[in-house]
Amino acid sequence: MTDEFAFKLAPYVALALSSAALAARYVLARPRLAEASRHIRGSWPQARGVREFGLVVTLVVAGHLAGLLLPQRVLAWNAVPVRLYLLEACDLAVGLAALLCWAVAAWRYLADSTPSAIRHVADTVFFALMFVEVVSGLLTAILYRWASSWAVSTLTPYARSLFYGKPSAALVSGMPFVVQVHIVTTFLLLAVFPFTRIAALLIRGFDHGQVLLFRMAVAQVRAAGAVLTRRYNPSAWVWPEEEE
Repeated sequence: MTDEFAFKLAPYVALALSSAALAARYVLARPRLAEASRHIRGSWPQARGVREFGLVVTLVVAGHLAGLLLPQRVLAWNAVPVRLYLLEACDLAVGLAALLCWAVAAWRYLADSTPSAIRHVADTVFFALMFVEVVSGLLTAILYRWASSWAVSTLTPYARSLFYGKPSAALVSGMPFVVQVHIVTTFLLLAVFPFTRIAALLIRGFDHGQVLLFRMAVAQVRAAGAVLTRRYNPSAWVWPEEEE
């Protein structure tokens, strides 16, 4: 795999595949979302482990987003050695927690039966890639110290170059192999995710949220209409009350 494909083309291919697959799955599943949600709830005795793993992953993603959106503040925080040590220790602790939660979630998740062999394969591939992602992140933190500082100066500009549609592979092509594996695995996870059972929960949550937002919007429109009707009631102009 060349750097040109891995770091320039692969991110957009993964994003396009993920978006198209999620949209298609939502359209196909929407008529039977209620039945699908009952099946998911009934066949997930391992949901607790998956939720815990999801919480840890959320913390990891939040940390990465902080480096992406607030690089100057991260560098300012790391300018004080004590704070740098504290941040690196927290990153390592969260990474170890992610590995532990992955083991629990994978054991419970993959041990559960599923009616679809394709979906079971997708789940297995997804958890295998997640293992590579977590381990490569831990190895990066252990082997290459102060990652929270040097990543802000290299990986953040690379991520922003992807966002602006002008990917700069030179920023990551010289990185250590384990860092490159961590980056490429992120793109692979994005591509595989829509085919997993976790994506089914996301689709169900999106549908419920969409309905909830629609109902809230309708309620707000009705409330505003009621206020306007009381304030500007045309009947008062057509049939004014007679003064006593």
